[in-house]
Amino acid sequence: MRTRETRETRETRETRETRETRETRETRIRSLRLRLLSTALSSAFLLLPACATTDGMAGEPEIPADAVESIRTEANGDVVAEYRVGGRIAVVKITPARGPTYYLTDTDGDGRLDRTGHGTRDVPVYFKLYGW
Repeated sequence: MRTRETRETRETRETRETRETRETRETRIRSLRLRLLSTALSSAFLLLPACATTDGMAGEPEIPADAVESIRTEANGDVVAEYRVGGRIAVVKITPARGPTYYLTDTDGDGRLDRTGHGTRDVPVYFKLYGW
């Protein structure tokens, strides 16, 4: 009888130790995953500003030297500056009352601002995100 109790106690102890070992291993794995994730996120946030400033077109697009400037203020307070070359629009600079300045361009020289295949005017729009 004593041998049977001892065997059951030993098996229970071994089962408990196995379970504790497994839980310890899972805890270490979770901790390692969290460290890896935090390192990856930190790296991404540190590299993000560098990515935003490496583009050659970041900031203002080139305004032709012989462009004629025409500035008007809209009813909502936005200031629109149009730059035309030979009567055709080349660049439009929009300075909203609130928000960053952005540019609409005519890259193919047809006198119309660039549009997508869907007819929307969203390419290319240049925002100056960061400068020094």
